[in-house]
Amino acid sequence: MFLQSLYRQVDFLRQRDSSAEIEKIEKAIAFQLSTIIEKTTLPQGLTGIISMVLSYAGVRHSHWINTPIFREILTHHIKTDYRIESGTAAILVDTVLREMRSTRELKPSHVDNSDFEFLKYIFIIAATADNEASLVSDMGLGSEIIYKMKSTLQMVMTDPTVIEDKPQVFFSDLDAQIYEIMIDVSKDIRRYAWSIHVDKLRYMMIEATDPISSLVAKFSARWVFETLLAIGSKTIVSSVQIFQRLQKTLTTSGTLCTEQDINLVLSQMRQLNLIFPVENTRNSETNFKWELSNEAAQLTADAYALTHLNAQKNPLGHFRELNRFYQDSLLKHLGQDSADGVKNLISDNTALAPEVLKSAFKYLSKHTSNESLISFINQVKKSSVSTWSQKAIDRAIFECGILETLGTVDNGPV
Repeated sequence: MFLQSLYRQVDFLRQRDSSAEIEKIEKAIAFQLSTIIEKTTLPQGLTGIISMVLSYAGVRHSHWINTPIFREILTHHIKTDYRIESGTAAILVDTVLREMRSTRELKPSHVDNSDFEFLKYIFIIAATADNEASLVSDMGLGSEIIYKMKSTLQMVMTDPTVIEDKPQVFFSDLDAQIYEIMIDVSKDIRRYAWSIHVDKLRYMMIEATDPISSLVAKFSARWVFETLLAIGSKTIVSSVQIFQRLQKTLTTSGTLCTEQDINLVLSQMRQLNLIFPVENTRNSETNFKWELSNEAAQLTADAYALTHLNAQKNPLGHFRELNRFYQDSLLKHLGQDSADGVKNLISDNTALAPEVLKSAFKYLSKHTSNESLISFINQVKKSSVSTWSQKAIDRAIFECGILETLGTVDNGPV
């Protein structure tokens, strides 16, 4: 697990093309260690790992390099997880932050770099993460702060109203600030069900420049979230349709947006890896069809599924047109009376993404009898046009963990 975490962090730094910055940080850390080597028990072989870990945290959270609590949390992480003395850990963290300040120009942002905002940022990322282990690795701040945020999140999601009625005894300023974040988030959830996802989007766009930055600062990121949702659900797909929606949304909000402004918004959404063009429509240089990036699709998938299921009599009617994240979320939230529709999706010999196929079989295992499911699996495997399809079905059934329940399933020619 530790090595996998390091590999992911190295890959992140490589993608950001931070080699010159990392080299500078490594030299600065090496110099600091040479001046205190007799006062520290830090093993020589650990210095390279510490340099990389600190470099990753600095680059990953560069918006916060002037935020006091970021320094405190990072120092605590290095001290406790790598068994380094408090004084040495503080010197190393300060060295990294000083080098980053000397090489990076912090631009104005719609996200403040206060202690409160940084803690809320960690809270929101923790709230929207699927896997706790990969979350700890991705954040690069140690497990302690993540576990604290996750336990706080459980309290909020169990009952968003209860936290305002319970006086708290705080053991530290950190606990007090987390409590304030709980109140802030719970109020937002009551105002708008997808507020946590909107907040995550706001942090995903932390490096955005104007006009997105000033528009988000003025109106929140909800208008961006709902634009992404409209693109993902195929309500709008072309540049012209997106332009018309943004013009209406932003003008209604009291902002006069020119065509140039909206084209800049589209361009920045693309640069921020939220959307990408797939083809021109009507051979126009400016009228593209747009799709969501994987990150944007994951962010908006649950909002699509629950909104769609509440509004549609035939929830699987446009299933094939959707991206795989929307398909997967739709199957996970689907009601119990759609088993025949799910069987049709599996058996029409059009490939489904592995995770979607897995969710489809999980759905059937909950909403059909064992006998019916065994018969369906044997039938669909025999009618599969390729060995690949049969293996994909076998893998999905295995990953669902339903083989023991089903008993004997014909493995066919695989």
